[in-house]
Amino acid sequence: EAEASVKQDRNRILNIIRAGPGFDKLNSVVVKHLQHWMVSSSEAYLQECFASGDARATAPSTLKLCRRVNNLLRNMGHFKSAAAIVEQALEACHRVGMGEQATVAELLRQLGILRRKQKDLEAAERAFMEAWRIHEVTDTLETPDGALLMLELGITSLERNDLQSAHTALVGGKAIAKKIGVLDGNLGGLFYRHHSTLHLMLGNLDEAEKELQNAQSVYERTGHMGSPAGANLQMCMGRIRHQRGELTEALKCYVRAQRIRERTGTSETPEAQEVKRCINTLEVELGSELHNRIISQASHRN
Repeated sequence: EAEASVKQDRNRILNIIRAGPGFDKLNSVVVKHLQHWMVSSSEAYLQECFASGDARATAPSTLKLCRRVNNLLRNMGHFKSAAAIVEQALEACHRVGMGEQATVAELLRQLGILRRKQKDLEAAERAFMEAWRIHEVTDTLETPDGALLMLELGITSLERNDLQSAHTALVGGKAIAKKIGVLDGNLGGLFYRHHSTLHLMLGNLDEAEKELQNAQSVYERTGHMGSPAGANLQMCMGRIRHQRGELTEALKCYVRAQRIRERTGTSETPEAQEVKRCINTLEVELGSELHNRIISQASHRN
């Protein structure tokens, strides 16, 4: 860790930060710059791999980096750039005859997520169903990747407001996760959180909160409460509190979600924008004075 060599210098720097942007905003700027640097370097390397021929483009190390860069771009909200990388990798895989391998199914799942983020649900479902077909052919549905695919199908059904299909996919995916012993990890946290969303859409607030508490237990155990997944959890809890009429507690949840987004450099994503909209909505419902006081108190605690 970087440290000032003189204690007075250290104190002066800390006081400047406190009086200026504050630690969260400074950290957010630093994280964003690091993310952009990592993505820029990795994208350049990937393009070099793609240009070097299909053998290098489809090497395990290249495809692994492709998935990591895609995840980073997606968390930053750069869906178009992420989709372009995944599509290039898929094209190379098909050219060398890898179309029926589980690796391609995973790339298709990633592409489906990006299409859904771009609000093209039909394209998302096409990618997911092709991934499903490959998993069936390769007998790899009862794997973490298979469970994740079921999760994504469930989330897509939620976005279509097809709650019966969402329930079927989420229950099926959760059963796979339990069978292969990964329900107690972060994958389980995702299933619990989206099952909470399903219950919330059905108006079952008690069940929604119970599922979200299960997700929170997982994230606390795995150290992911401070990650974007933790921000999504706080957002969900805020919605439950909001529907219960517990406006002060709802606002505190939204503020916690916003702080996590700032700390992780994901404050410009669609999810982060939704948090801001919820906070602004509560300003109208609570009144500006109380709203601002709650935000100030919550910010100091976080």
